[in-house]
Amino acid sequence: MEKLIWNIIDIRDEEGGTLAELYGSPLASKSPKPMNSRLEEAHKELDKLVDYAYKSSGFKDDNERLSLLLDMYRKKVEEVKR
Repeated sequence: MEKLIWNIIDIRDEEGGTLAELYGSPLASKSPKPMNSRLEEAHKELDKLVDYAYKSSGFKDDNERLSLLLDMYRKKVEEVKR
């Protein structure tokens, strides 16, 4: 995981620009801008590894991933409140 994270940092340095320029705004309704393609591929690699850490079979979609993470967060908050 550390190697993948350093790869992302290296790509940011090599490509230059602000985080807004590197990460774009693909979901913006007005004037959407894509994420830097090298950075996007590097993040996909990291996402696969992180997903595997939480669920070895992977997630079918973002909603399933978000549901698991929110449930984990809810349990942690309840734990802290005790």
